[in-house]
Amino acid sequence: MTSPLVHKQVTVRCSREHAFRTWIEQINLWWPTGHRKHPGSTMVLEGQPGGRLVERGPGGAEFDFGLIRDWEPPARMVLAWFPGTGPSRPTEVEITFVSLSDGAWTRIDVVHRQGAPLEEGEWPIKAALYARSWTHVLEALREAIAEA
Repeated sequence: MTSPLVHKQVTVRCSREHAFRTWIEQINLWWPTGHRKHPGSTMVLEGQPGGRLVERGPGGAEFDFGLIRDWEPPARMVLAWFPGTGPSRPTEVEITFVSLSDGAWTRIDVVHRQGAPLEEGEWPIKAALYARSWTHVLEALREAIAEA
């Protein structure tokens, strides 16, 4: 039996294009430091099909968070997501950017799915952790856009 997916969303006061660019081009500025592996690291999202979401540590070590599977700027991207599972058993994260109020506002939806088969009972535990994490990540993005 497949467990429910994780769905989080945030509404920001900017165009869909601006929200999408902020997610991609400024991810290092807004991605919470508490959601990184190493203090002082840099987050980079290679905005293209097959691009990586990677954390680069101060010493140059890299930790891949995921790979872009689908790329539809500025509306949507889907990533194979590795944190907590490893690249051989990725989960799936779909991020959509929906224009609201004649483009003055944008709703950003994050849907996190199980993806690859996991150990029995593993997804519900991970889903609870992902739900809390996405709440923090989206709040950080909302604050960064509001301050810009």
